[in-house]
Amino acid sequence: MLTYKEYGMQRAAAKQRGVEFNLTFDEWHDWWLNTGHADERGKGKGTYCMARLNDAGAYELGNIKCLSFEDNVKEGHRTASKTLRSTRCWITRRAKMINSCVTL
Repeated sequence: MLTYKEYGMQRAAAKQRGVEFNLTFDEWHDWWLNTGHADERGKGKGTYCMARLNDAGAYELGNIKCLSFEDNVKEGHRTASKTLRSTRCWITRRAKMINSCVTL
């Protein structure tokens, strides 16, 4: 059974990570029921979670999907790797730009 307490805990966890949570209790409740995995919610192997598309934006209808815990972890690693690569590229470009200014 999906409770208001579980809803509040998910909202609080999102807030703690700095992620907006724009679902009402009814939207959250109905979404979980429609996934067919409401009784398998959780953290850990063999459970399902609410995940954001591309691990970005708010938890809101149109930007969430139901994933197995294992698939969500895999997606999180891919997103983190992509972010790290982008950051490294930006730093490299910035360093080259600074070095070219210094040598003038």
